[in-house]
Amino acid sequence: MCIALLRGKNAQLDIISQQHCIIKYAKYTGLKLDQTKIDQTKIDNSQDDRVLEDRKEFKRFLRSLKQGANLIVFDLCMLSEDMSKLLKIFDFLFGKSINLTCKHKNATLESK
Repeated sequence: MCIALLRGKNAQLDIISQQHCIIKYAKYTGLKLDQTKIDQTKIDNSQDDRVLEDRKEFKRFLRSLKQGANLIVFDLCMLSEDMSKLLKIFDFLFGKSINLTCKHKNATLESK
């Protein structure tokens, strides 16, 4: 399962640009954009400055990810701009064996 996460409330890049970059990246890397490869796109509109525990919709999204899924984001700041929050998110993702791809840095963090 491959999921693209777009960040609605982000000063760096609007949703359309994030989506365009992720699609372009997927085509460049050979990831086929069909139902079997990118299963859904999730838009996160929560405020990043809130405590991670208060981002209820975002936490619900993270919990909904299946073990072994692949999550694609434009940049790590789409998850959070706070390092301690990012570490909590990484810990959760890797605990569920979820791979994270950051398109902006062309990097994939594998849970293996």
